[in-house]
Amino acid sequence: MEKFQIARKEALIRIKAADHMLTQTYKHLKDPKILISVFSNISLGVESTIEAILHYDRAFNKIPPFHDNFGSKLQLFQNTSAKIHNLGEFVGFLARINEMSERHKKSPLEFSRKDSFVICDDDFGFKTLTAKELKNLVEEAKHFFTEAEKITREHENIFEKRVNDE
Repeated sequence: MEKFQIARKEALIRIKAADHMLTQTYKHLKDPKILISVFSNISLGVESTIEAILHYDRAFNKIPPFHDNFGSKLQLFQNTSAKIHNLGEFVGFLARINEMSERHKKSPLEFSRKDSFVICDDDFGFKTLTAKELKNLVEEAKHFFTEAEKITREHENIFEKRVNDE
């Protein structure tokens, strides 16, 4: 299995997990702490989707080697792969996910409040995650994954033949 196929499979698992946690688990338990786990799965799913496209492009020598951190993957994706595959519509969504993920990592304080999860920053600013907002993010992540899957499946048979020939 090629790296892009492994990343694509991981992305699907994460996005499905986020969707299930939001539509099933959160729906029944109503615990706002679940919302941060939903967001984490969305973030990891999106990162794996980007990684799948980058590894796919790398397999065809369309892009240079890249570092294994979200910031460099996102930058390379925005500067090359998004243009190659006409995925510019997702750049804003990906930047939003990255910003929220960074805010979550650097947050000195997080807490649940009513039907939301609040992430605070050092400057007394905060970001609130609600089920409705996360549902929109899950839908955007699914759409992004679907487009990435179309791209990475287009010439996938080349790699299957190479494996069978060995």
